[in-house]
Amino acid sequence: MLAEEPKSTAELAHLIGLSKQATSLCIRDLADRQLVRVRSRSTHVRVQLVYLTADGWAFLTHWAEGMTVLDHKYASLVGDEALQRLKDTLVLVTKALDSPQN
Repeated sequence: MLAEEPKSTAELAHLIGLSKQATSLCIRDLADRQLVRVRSRSTHVRVQLVYLTADGWAFLTHWAEGMTVLDHKYASLVGDEALQRLKDTLVLVTKALDSPQN
């Protein structure tokens, strides 16, 4: 999300499925940890844009490496095909939970 380009609080709230208020609290916590920085949009001062910091990038890189290790570990336990089926199922469940009727 942020890795691609800065996002506003409202955009992030929509992407992660939280209220703007809850997203703002998360952003404030991440900013306190110096993982993101918040700046006003030059064209609209009330819109805050959230950027990853160098520490934020490092954290994401470390997280991605950890996920790769976990993927390999689970694949060694259940096999590549079973792991892929599990991932596909989790995507379907997430989409179903995200659908308007829920």
